[in-house]
Amino acid sequence: MPAAAADNLRKLLFALGIAETLDQVGRFPGWKLHPLKGELKQFWSLTVTANGG
Repeated sequence: MPAAAADNLRKLLFALGIAETLDQVGRFPGWKLHPLKGELKQFWSLTVTANGG
């Protein structure tokens, strides 16, 4: 894993750990927070990239 991707993943995990609501996580547009569909409809997904998203 590239260092930039690892750093962004670390930031994302930290934000998830301290967030009290989905709105707090959704403030980061690059993460593209969105609900899953079908059998996983009770779960949410985020995007992690090496360039800040």
